[in-house]
Amino acid sequence: MSMNVLTLLETVSVFGAYLFVSVGLPAFVFGRKLKEHRILERFLVYFMIGNFYIMNLVYLLQLLRISYPATLALGTFVPAVLTRLRLNRTPVRQMVEDRLADLKKLTRGFMGRRTAIFRIGQAAGRKLKAAGRYIGRILLSHPIDCLLLAAFLGFIIWLQGTNLLIAYGYKASDIPVHNYWINQLCENHIFVAGIYPYGFHCVIYYLHSLFGFPTFEILRVFGFVESVMVHLMLLVFLKLCCKSRFAPYVGAFLYAGSNYYKSGVYLRFYAALPQEFGMIFILPPIYFGFAYFATHKRELEAAGTAVGRGWLWKKLRVAGVGQTTVPASPLESPEGEEPLEEEALPLSNPETPQEEEPAPPEKPKRWRERIRLLRWRESYLYLAGFAMSFSMSLTVHFYGTIIVGLFCLAMAIGYAFLFFRKQYFWSVVSTVLLGVFIAILPMLLSFLGGTKLSGSIGWGLSVIRESQAQTEVQAPSGGGETVTEEPVLTPQEPQKTMIERIWERWEKVREVILWALQNWVVKLPESRYATWIIDSFAVLVGLGFLLFLLRQRCYGAMLVSVGIYLMFMTIMQTAETLGILALMDSSRASIYFAYSLPLLISFGIDAVLSLVFLPFRNKGLVHLLSLALVILTVWHVWKTDQIRSPWKGGALESNEAITCMENIIATEDDFTWTVISANDELQMGLEYGYHYEVSTFLRDMEGVEDWSEIQLRIPTPVVFIFIEKIPLAYMEEYEGTGQPVSEEGAARPLPGGEGIGIYQGERRWVLMSRMYYWAQEFQRLYPNEMEVYLETDNFVCYRIEQNIFRLYDFAIDYDYNTRDYTQGEGDDG
Repeated sequence: MSMNVLTLLETVSVFGAYLFVSVGLPAFVFGRKLKEHRILERFLVYFMIGNFYIMNLVYLLQLLRISYPATLALGTFVPAVLTRLRLNRTPVRQMVEDRLADLKKLTRGFMGRRTAIFRIGQAAGRKLKAAGRYIGRILLSHPIDCLLLAAFLGFIIWLQGTNLLIAYGYKASDIPVHNYWINQLCENHIFVAGIYPYGFHCVIYYLHSLFGFPTFEILRVFGFVESVMVHLMLLVFLKLCCKSRFAPYVGAFLYAGSNYYKSGVYLRFYAALPQEFGMIFILPPIYFGFAYFATHKRELEAAGTAVGRGWLWKKLRVAGVGQTTVPASPLESPEGEEPLEEEALPLSNPETPQEEEPAPPEKPKRWRERIRLLRWRESYLYLAGFAMSFSMSLTVHFYGTIIVGLFCLAMAIGYAFLFFRKQYFWSVVSTVLLGVFIAILPMLLSFLGGTKLSGSIGWGLSVIRESQAQTEVQAPSGGGETVTEEPVLTPQEPQKTMIERIWERWEKVREVILWALQNWVVKLPESRYATWIIDSFAVLVGLGFLLFLLRQRCYGAMLVSVGIYLMFMTIMQTAETLGILALMDSSRASIYFAYSLPLLISFGIDAVLSLVFLPFRNKGLVHLLSLALVILTVWHVWKTDQIRSPWKGGALESNEAITCMENIIATEDDFTWTVISANDELQMGLEYGYHYEVSTFLRDMEGVEDWSEIQLRIPTPVVFIFIEKIPLAYMEEYEGTGQPVSEEGAARPLPGGEGIGIYQGERRWVLMSRMYYWAQEFQRLYPNEMEVYLETDNFVCYRIEQNIFRLYDFAIDYDYNTRDYTQGEGDDG
């Protein structure tokens, strides 16, 4: 089987398994309870429940030190089946009795095997027919939506999946570290390198343990899974929030498929990394927040005066004048309808004499009523979704939580007319605190147990400390001009007013913002387009206020929130340049900023269409115009040759090395082989075989004077040797980058050092040159025992089979290891 076919099969298998546990199982459990909700909303809820359960199940079992494939399977499927039975009120006893009766008939011969198989087939056929009818109804009711969604996903698969078939290995230098952390989870060693958000590692470990995929195979293809889900989540969020049906595709397509963004905002999507996996959970909590405010507002309006809820200041005023009736709160009516009339709610029963006050209700009944309302109120579904998704943003990567926090702050401003009411405030605040508590609880328990923080968290905090220590800001041109300094006034210049000084300072800050936007985020043919982008943030806020005044209150508040959030993102993107507190460096911030700009495009189009057609009840023309904008956008990008091409970068391992590792793990018995290579493959085969580093292997036979005193034996039946004939430029370029192994490289002294640094730059060329000439000499000595396993122009793998009772001594004199280097150049490591 070719590697391309194998990679495709692995990608489909891993993606399918991930969707099965993250969407399929939650749909199996909660499908009937959520059947009244929109399809995309159900998908979002299922996805949040699935990922939340996976991460916290792994956390729980790891902290208890009982995380194994069997416990993961029990913890996954048993609760799913029991919860489904409980929620659907399935008569379990009757069902079990019926199945036992059928089994008794089968064993006693009253029912034939063909009849039993026929009945099972009938039941399965009914399920498949029902699923087919459901899919058919969706296709018939939303044909254009389904076509656009299929086109969008196909385009994303082409963009992000092409590189999988070009470079098979890891695409980032820190993936071997994450591979090591995941391997340690298999030994129930969590936080092996210090406390760090482990949500990403929990998911990879879960897929590895439950489905048996090798960890390095998942890490090879999971970057593609992450990227598809990040783009799909953006489209789902826009579809759920926008009123026009097709406006979301404009922003999503321009972000995913146009060439107007800097390449740096996409490059990390090609590797399986926690930060990009955490981007999946940025927009879901924001949607759940929007949905909560809108839904809870409708619930309070439906309750009306019977609930007696209102502004806190109004209740205090009413209580102060001693009125015997409490006026209903001025709740907003459903958007587009007349406001509800205020009515007085008598404190006494109309049939009871006014002078007699009714007895207060019993406290237990009141609490039972509250519990009943808590159970069935729809808004609490969105609070639960918010808590889960907000928690996962922190569980996966703290950078995602920073972005969600900025959006939540903007939402508090946009929805201030609701947020600061007590009916909303404490619910929202307690939900946020609950999400944070769930995320930090496993890390807090480990910290209290003596585990230290990881170096990555310290690095993230150092970015903030360094930005805080900055005292001046350089102008974008690099000429040394400080943006925050006051203009120097000469005696001839008239004294400027405060407004003029503020305006002058704003102009300088604006130049910095424009420079940062064009340098990090977008590449536009004219700078005025970047100016329009910045101005559009204020325009979006203005549209939101206008729609709010036109009684589209929740929708207007949503637009205001998005506009303010984009302003916050602009500040964060330029924080380093402006010399203010930077929550993350500019290169990382640009990834999130670019991911946020589609909100400006889609919400802007949607707001304009909603404002223009607000007086009309029929929204068909709105959908038609939004579809026309999609077609126009695609045509413009195609016509101007701005369609983004797939990235075709290289990996940090050669394709041949990955091919050999796949074949070795698949064909050789576990722990009967050893691979001698650079440390790239150390963590890949940790659960299947052994590894010997090239640097250690060569040092063990370096400068030997008495060969009787040294032996280098490897006690496995098979030994594989990976040699790069053209060494990779591993994270470091040098003058001879791309040159093949040679005698000149072998004649250099062995570089010193440890870890991955010894395999970077020219040092890798020296090591591979030495290893190549060692292999030539060993093959000369043992021509029948050393065979070529795989060889190309760039790579060669040798296979050595040995008798474990008579092992080969790999320490040989290959000329370069016995030279005296003390008179030449010293150790370059």
